[in-house]
Amino acid sequence: MKSLIGHYFKNYLLVKEDKQNFYFKAKTGPSRITKIPKYLSEDLSSFVGIIIGDGHLTKGRKRISVELTDVILLRKIKDLIRSLFGISCKIYQKTNVRPNKQISYYFQVDNSMIYSLLHLVFEVPKGRKSRKVRIPVLIRKGSTKYKIAFLIGLFATDGGKRHGNRAGLSTASRLLRDDISLLLKELKIKHYLDEWLYKKYKRRYFGLYFTKKSIAPLMQGCRSGQTDRILDSFLKKIGG
Repeated sequence: MKSLIGHYFKNYLLVKEDKQNFYFKAKTGPSRITKIPKYLSEDLSSFVGIIIGDGHLTKGRKRISVELTDVILLRKIKDLIRSLFGISCKIYQKTNVRPNKQISYYFQVDNSMIYSLLHLVFEVPKGRKSRKVRIPVLIRKGSTKYKIAFLIGLFATDGGKRHGNRAGLSTASRLLRDDISLLLKELKIKHYLDEWLYKKYKRRYFGLYFTKKSIAPLMQGCRSGQTDRILDSFLKKIGG
């Protein structure tokens, strides 16, 4: 990953580096220093899974946002961002809530370096991504522990209960669903695929689901303190 960082961050000023991180800032104007990991890690993989699950890269400005109804999980993600990048963000409650709808919470990060990392290195699309997003190449070609961490971040934000006592997710992206299925097969997690037409919007959706017992490899493979906290949120969501 070091060579990728060197290529994609050539427009920023390298302030310093250590064994695990680069520290960049903008070349001109006032700018805070941002820590950017040199290498893929469990926490970084989990963060990418979170963004692909329920994150958004604003089209037209360098802003990353995450909105969830689970404020406790959002606080854990906030801690993960501080650990990875050395920056803090504030959580807000959404005010324009429709009647009978759950209250949601969100944060926004205006940081061009983290934005570039997600978009250029991890291939997260700008703007509406639901139908074209897929698992990044670096994750798909990475080691098992990074694949597990990615799935934990993805399921914690975009997963939940499906088909009664089972868990899983649904997505508008066939590519993402099929990529996830391949990772689950590698981990020997038995799962099932389905798809359906949402008649109201005339859109096709793609899903997968599995039993709660079958996700043992995710729990056994998680070794990072931050990622383990994210996993705990997913297990609580599905009643595990």
